[in-house]
Amino acid sequence: ATFAVINKFMALVGMPIMGIVQGMQPIVGYNFGSKQFDRMSQAIKLAIRYGLTSSITLWLLIQLFPRFWVGMFTEDATLLNEGSTAMRILFAISFVYGIQMIVNGMYQSLAKARIALFLSLSRQTLYTIPLVLILPMFFGVQGVWFAFPIADLMAVLTAVVFAYRDRIMLFKPDEYAAPEEQEKAAQAK
Repeated sequence: ATFAVINKFMALVGMPIMGIVQGMQPIVGYNFGSKQFDRMSQAIKLAIRYGLTSSITLWLLIQLFPRFWVGMFTEDATLLNEGSTAMRILFAISFVYGIQMIVNGMYQSLAKARIALFLSLSRQTLYTIPLVLILPMFFGVQGVWFAFPIADLMAVLTAVVFAYRDRIMLFKPDEYAAPEEQEKAAQAK
């Protein structure tokens, strides 16, 4: 019952960041296709800035007022107490989750479907499921709650590794475009 309440709330929390991602995707895709890498990079940086701002704001509201948010879905005193504790744990590092969503959306925009699929599956499938099965053996029910922030952290780190690998294309567009322009000049000769 506690997870059902928190799961409903998780969907609401993800909406603002998904809106940022969906607004970023056509801009990034169009500018990448038209080789306007500087504009693409600006859109990505802006999305990350707003995504982090949203994530941090939501994280603060959740950590400061968990009972209020659980109370939106139930009035049961036991569920309010357990839900408040579980919510604080589940959203412990949600302030950085926007990064993972934005990087995933960015790869979708760049037609890098395999990376985008891997990043999408990383949090829910690759990390959460094994952690939910393993951690309760050591921590009981609390292990289930701990699985979510650990999976979030692992997913964010995975996204950061991919973004770092492609940092020149994503964040230093002048350096990325330069070899391409040199190649065009060589072909023109």
